[in-house]
Amino acid sequence: MSYLDIILVNAHQARTSKLIALTTGMTAPLGITYIASYLRKHGFNVKILDNDIEQFDGNQFKHYINSNKPRCVAISSLTNSINNAFLLAAVVKTVDPDIPVVFGGAHATSLPEQSLLDQAVDVVVRGEGEETMLELLDALIHHRPLTQIVGITYKDHGQACKNPDREYIKDIDRIPFPAYDLLPMNRYYLNSTRRLTNRKIGVILTGRGCPYRCTFCSRLFKTNVRLRSPENVIKEIKFLIKEYGVGEIHFLDDTFTFDKDRAIAICRLIRRNNLDIIWNCNSRVEHASDELYSELYSAGCRELFYGAESGSQHILDSLKKGISLAQTEKAVQLCKKHKMLVYCSFVYGSPEETKETLAETLAFARKLNPDFVVFCMLIPFPGTALFQEAVKRGFIDLRNVEWDQYMNLMSTDPPPVNMSVLSNEELIAWSKKAFRELYFNPRYVIKSIKRISSFTQVYELARGFMAVLSHQIWQFKSKVKG
Repeated sequence: MSYLDIILVNAHQARTSKLIALTTGMTAPLGITYIASYLRKHGFNVKILDNDIEQFDGNQFKHYINSNKPRCVAISSLTNSINNAFLLAAVVKTVDPDIPVVFGGAHATSLPEQSLLDQAVDVVVRGEGEETMLELLDALIHHRPLTQIVGITYKDHGQACKNPDREYIKDIDRIPFPAYDLLPMNRYYLNSTRRLTNRKIGVILTGRGCPYRCTFCSRLFKTNVRLRSPENVIKEIKFLIKEYGVGEIHFLDDTFTFDKDRAIAICRLIRRNNLDIIWNCNSRVEHASDELYSELYSAGCRELFYGAESGSQHILDSLKKGISLAQTEKAVQLCKKHKMLVYCSFVYGSPEETKETLAETLAFARKLNPDFVVFCMLIPFPGTALFQEAVKRGFIDLRNVEWDQYMNLMSTDPPPVNMSVLSNEELIAWSKKAFRELYFNPRYVIKSIKRISSFTQVYELARGFMAVLSHQIWQFKSKVKG
């Protein structure tokens, strides 16, 4: 009988998962899947539980742990799923208090000591997890001390001990592809408003780190940018096509076009290898050029995501976004010129937001006329400069935080932290107005209908529309009146 060394768990977002599933979809959790492949490469027996998909409750999870009898359980979570992660950790300890529970992911990395206050959490892996988890798991299994393992914070007789940071992996080409075979790949999907075709969806991360310093953005990999080689990226694309029949790919890099020459090299290799894929990626507006966008389109790119953020230059500067309104306009125009769809995201409710800047943002969104637009309430997440400012100014008390409320995309709740001069009611009212004007105007509805190519898309679009309508209109009204 072979022992199961570790179960890697993706904690679920119970409060919002149904809305997210209806309006956006679910994609593979690449973070723990990379760690799984790295551990397996070094001889460990690994399983993955994606609880965003399985939605196990406490009893089901207890049965799962009892059935598998792992030597260790590692749980990854975002901020708005951290409470569910704590619940899962507690279940592990009821099965066997001697099973080590390790936390990782963006939230635990940003607040390791606070995460360890939970009785069920033994160790936090900070930042990039592959090498740290490999050394940690080996030490835990063989009952060796943790004092020399860099990149962790752990409990020692009830006290949090923080070891030095680990250096990031410089050559990320040597990390094996994610352990896709440990995931329920046939259960991941995107809603019709998010996908570009009716083909099977795949997600790829071609680089780690972001060099930009937006005050509202958390960086798990910090500003240390490391990029995979174009050849390595093409190998993974071929793998996903051959093994899983993938025909549409979403590149999840913070900024796929950060290195223009590399982006163009990937495009040319896609063409040279006759890879029949349609794809999209995140970009920055200052990277826009005819040369780049021509290469993107010719290689199958059909949509670009921009963080437009605001229609006020003052707000952009205060958020340290590093772009101008003129650059955003130029990028959107070039994207449309090269027949790619435009997806713009905006944030509202920043510390210097006013009624006037909100009006500028809505007017700017109308002027850009993107194919898709999303408005995210600005929430200071752990790991961001705004979070540090909010704690310093007394907006956040770390002893009493409603982490479940930290949902800025498609949220139906007032912000858990409001750093602006506007009231929650004013922010909610503006969000309702922006939502109606952008999504319910005839021009947008007609564009959405023209993109429908199957009855499945009709069903998904209607289902998503009704979910959004009920949550964004009815619940918002009830909260403002209350």
